[in-house]
Amino acid sequence: MKYLEGINPAILTLFNEDYSVDYGAMKALLDFLMDAKVNGVYICGTTGEFPFLTVEERKKIAETVIDYVNGRITVYIHIGGIKTEEAVDLAKHTYAYGADGIGALSPYYYAYSEDELFQYFYRIAHSVPEDFPVYLYNIPQRTGNRIDPSLFSKLIESCPNIVGIKDSSGSFTTVIEYLLFARDRKIMIIEGADEQILGGLSVGCKGSISGNANVFPEVFVRLWKEFRENKLEDARNTQLDIAKIVSVLKYGNIPLIKYALKLRGIGNGICREAFTTILREERVEKVVEWARTISSPMT
Repeated sequence: MKYLEGINPAILTLFNEDYSVDYGAMKALLDFLMDAKVNGVYICGTTGEFPFLTVEERKKIAETVIDYVNGRITVYIHIGGIKTEEAVDLAKHTYAYGADGIGALSPYYYAYSEDELFQYFYRIAHSVPEDFPVYLYNIPQRTGNRIDPSLFSKLIESCPNIVGIKDSSGSFTTVIEYLLFARDRKIMIIEGADEQILGGLSVGCKGSISGNANVFPEVFVRLWKEFRENKLEDARNTQLDIAKIVSVLKYGNIPLIKYALKLRGIGNGICREAFTTILREERVEKVVEWARTISSPMT
């Protein structure tokens, strides 16, 4: 199994002016991220605007990324959604096409019982082979359905290929609860809240999946490198730099992230409706210029 580790941008889905997927711009984004030495990418997640994509678009994006990356970095595909059968279909497709693994958030809009959530994730995990890794994705502020530690433990015991969870709740207490269960097991906890990456790494998280890392991968990679080299004072300063970026981009605001990426020369900033495409935002322009002064390619 190829596990998630280090810095893994949750890549944006970039669009043409007619709102079709701009696969050329997405390849340019992949080049940009690989040049910055990210460990992997996470496709069609929250930052990838997956609710706005058709199943066929999600499949084609996955195929495009897998083909283009061609094994140079780890590729995980988010396959979760509101319909279990669609999530299972995407999981099977992703496995057959050669991704390194999948992630799945809870179904959303309706409130589900723990047993209902268990069946949803169980069906996904058992739709692919036992050696194909599956990460759960806890983002209750978007789904309305929290993956409680009790549910997490039941799924780990019932599904050998569920190997970890990405937590984007922003609750460090939740991260600790997952880590307590994962202790002495080969279970990977991935931090999804950029403002607490270093805190997560310090207590045992294995890495980050970040939307903001689309725009400033060098800064995020620096944090990972400093942590790995035990340069903790430097890492603390870099974490504060990331916190400043997160604040300006409003904790993962997709139109702002796309606008910032446009300022770095990739894409045109276009979002599918009901998002608004940002045409000018002075604070973002200033943080991009500032971030350039503290960014340099990692070797």
